[in-house]
Amino acid sequence: MQLKDDITNISQEMDELYGKEGMPEREAFRREAYAYCNNGLLDC
Repeated sequence: MQLKDDITNISQEMDELYGKEGMPEREAFRREAYAYCNNGLLDC
């Protein structure tokens, strides 16, 4: 069985896109994502 090299670690991807956990950019993303997800649930 051959392993794929293109598997991404989601924690590393989030760190690169939004900064490490606890950073203001990451916390802003988390708040926005939480609001988006909860608003979507209420629209059903």
